[in-house]
Amino acid sequence: MQEVFGVFVASFWILFVYLHRVCWWNLAHSAGGRTALEKVWTHLQSAYGEWMTGSEKRERKIVHPALLWPVFLFAAECIEENRKTWAIDQLEALAQARPVLQLHDDEDEEILPPFRIGFGATRNAKRAAVLLRELVDQQAKLGARVDDRDLSMKLFGCCFSFV
Repeated sequence: MQEVFGVFVASFWILFVYLHRVCWWNLAHSAGGRTALEKVWTHLQSAYGEWMTGSEKRERKIVHPALLWPVFLFAAECIEENRKTWAIDQLEALAQARPVLQLHDDEDEEILPPFRIGFGATRNAKRAAVLLRELVDQQAKLGARVDDRDLSMKLFGCCFSFV
């Protein structure tokens, strides 16, 4: 239950980060903004996810698809390179197509089934990963925030929904 709760709490704290990004675009994070980023990181790490075996034959946890936007925004605003890399890796993992599962009548409804997302969602996750990688690169070069919507228009010719 704590893992499921982590999805909601990370989504709650990311709203503070979003408000700062939108309302105080040109300012560094306040103490409250830095606290919110740390809370998001903590809850992303403990949130519900699915364990998968990676290319190095070691297991890693992939966050729930409901965290697509929080993971994106977290990486756009955090300063730690290893956390940005983690977030991009998460979006790329969500972009890998997996079959959609249906619950069967004999399955326990008290536990969450493994998540599987369809091709539309995986395309969205892939675009989000490409956009995020370019966004963090441009922000690092400029030393300032870059508008992800403008960058999305430049890269894809459209803005797309993350949520």
